[in-house]
Amino acid sequence: MAGAKDQLIDQIFEMVSDTLSGKKIDQDKLHAITAEIESATGSKINSYEDIQKMYADNAMKELKELQDRERKNRIDYLTKNCEISSTWEFENMDLTFSPEYRSNVEYCKRWCDTFEIQEKGFKDQNSGVVYTGGSLVWIYGDYGVGKSMLAGSIAHRIMRTYLIDFMFMQWDTINNKLQLLSGFDSNREYSEFCQQLQTNRLLIIDEVAVAERKLTETQGIRLGELLRWRKNNKLNTIMISNASPEKLYDLVGKFCYESIKNYSPVIPLKMVGPNRRSSNINGFNDATKSFTFIPKGRK
Repeated sequence: MAGAKDQLIDQIFEMVSDTLSGKKIDQDKLHAITAEIESATGSKINSYEDIQKMYADNAMKELKELQDRERKNRIDYLTKNCEISSTWEFENMDLTFSPEYRSNVEYCKRWCDTFEIQEKGFKDQNSGVVYTGGSLVWIYGDYGVGKSMLAGSIAHRIMRTYLIDFMFMQWDTINNKLQLLSGFDSNREYSEFCQQLQTNRLLIIDEVAVAERKLTETQGIRLGELLRWRKNNKLNTIMISNASPEKLYDLVGKFCYESIKNYSPVIPLKMVGPNRRSSNINGFNDATKSFTFIPKGRK
């Protein structure tokens, strides 16, 4: 019934539009179509404005349906091409570890809600401090406490809310790829990769200074240059590490450290809690750090 009504509205609109071009409208046909619309909708048409409103409502409905389809297709595409675990969602995070852990998760949810504000820059209402566009979230803590899962949850929320792609890579992978590609005669692939790193609206760099391993001078400069590029482009960045902010200077070097300081704000989030990985492995004794091997075929 709705489809027939829409067609009738279109016919009336076309007939009225024809009169604007000098064509004579068929009064009998107009009355017949109007009567059919009234019968189909149960609403009385008293004026041309009524017809205009019906047509506009119908057009808006079709536009919304088109936008919903495009949004769903975009989310499906991004999800399909996403390289992180589909289980990394805020809803799957265990908030019973500690109040501090729960506070970090809730803060990151709010950060997602203000993602575009972080890009543009803002003025803190309490302190009056003006922050320029592009913020840096530093997630740090021991192994297995959910650092990467938290960052992945942020990425999924950002992806679905703003329909944007993101990059989630370990620093060693980024560094090795930059080093490898820079050695080729043709630097097209190198330039494309650099362009992605420098312009993607959300970049998550995992395993920075992993195990508190100091970056080489070249690595520190490379990471520092990347961070400066992103800050200049007012882009948000997330870094994940075992290292606390107090140890950053010694681990990443002066140039990279100054590049991190260049961000405003820098948001350090310490993740605490037990190592969840050990409790998820069958036959692992966390107290003795040993495995009890289960014979094949037995559970």
